[in-house]
Amino acid sequence: MNSKNLSTQLRSSPSTLIVSVLVSTLISLLASVSAFAENSDSVSISANTQWVNQLGSTLTITAIDSSGLLSGNYINKAAGYPCQDTAYPVTGWVDGTAITFNTLWINSTESCNSITAWTGFYYNNEISTLWQLVEDGATSTSQISSGSDKFTQQTSASAVSKLKK
Repeated sequence: MNSKNLSTQLRSSPSTLIVSVLVSTLISLLASVSAFAENSDSVSISANTQWVNQLGSTLTITAIDSSGLLSGNYINKAAGYPCQDTAYPVTGWVDGTAITFNTLWINSTESCNSITAWTGFYYNNEISTLWQLVEDGATSTSQISSGSDKFTQQTSASAVSKLKK
């Protein structure tokens, strides 16, 4: 059968046309469902969660509003840095898997005269970030410290009970 005969046969058979449309619609539907499933699995940054980085520091996300505005606190455990073992306020944004947050290292007990900002993404049950820390009085970008942190969600019963207090 040549292409001319096939073309003529397809035009003359309404059932073939219906089957083609149904198959095309089914393929589109499956692609849409698959894309939705991938997106819904990857968005896992939510409020009332606690995340611990490789140095033992803890990010607690207490709220994320409908616009993505994040609030919470950060407890520093990084050796060699001051302002440790007490909570400092955190603000930031979440947009799907993207996240940014920062803290002004001032609370009711201590001031370290600095600000740290983290920016990163959620993937594979972790938040991977790059951070920059600047101290009050800096006069050059060479005085900005930088690094990276990888946060893993804390899921133990003790972490959950701490969040509720």
